[in-house]
Amino acid sequence: SAMGSRIRAEDRGDDDTAPFLNGDSGTRDRDDKGLNDHTKKYEKPWVRYLLILGNPPPLTSRQWRVFSLLSLAGLFTTYDDTLKSVAVDEIQESLHIPDDSISYVIGLVRLGVILSVFFNLAADTHGRRPLLLATICGFAVMTAFTAFALNVYWFAIAQFFAKMFIQAEYLLSNISILEEFDVGTRGWALGAIASLCVMGSALC
Repeated sequence: SAMGSRIRAEDRGDDDTAPFLNGDSGTRDRDDKGLNDHTKKYEKPWVRYLLILGNPPPLTSRQWRVFSLLSLAGLFTTYDDTLKSVAVDEIQESLHIPDDSISYVIGLVRLGVILSVFFNLAADTHGRRPLLLATICGFAVMTAFTAFALNVYWFAIAQFFAKMFIQAEYLLSNISILEEFDVGTRGWALGAIASLCVMGSALC
């Protein structure tokens, strides 16, 4: 009789497992809704007023965040990299660098690009996001360190590592775009970020 009662309860939908099944269904529905919100693409109307960005395609909320952060990072790194060329006379005068030595100093600084390749190689093991954040922080620290330079050696070493971090950030940003954006939006994202980076040079 106990078995029969249980069978009748199951037929009426009164089984003890029903709440759990219904709860699982509700959880799945909420998860699906959250997933849809994450993958839903939309446009940002104000972006259209930035004429250099062309006609922006609809992107997911994650893609908009990635685009904004990489654009901001690229803007500041390009500004800093261009500033050295614009202020070379002031740098030479304040650090008492002879005319026949300034080219060697600039050449030494640019050699930092070579070491940036190792960041790309390490990104496959340690992840691109942590290393991208490390390059941005490293660039900021080296730039601040440069501000306190008392001689040409201090300046050259600080800018050597700053150049390394700038180039590594540029390479990792491009790879991040290729990974985060789909085929139809990668071209726009790469071009738009490059355009905003140019604005960093214009600010000099």
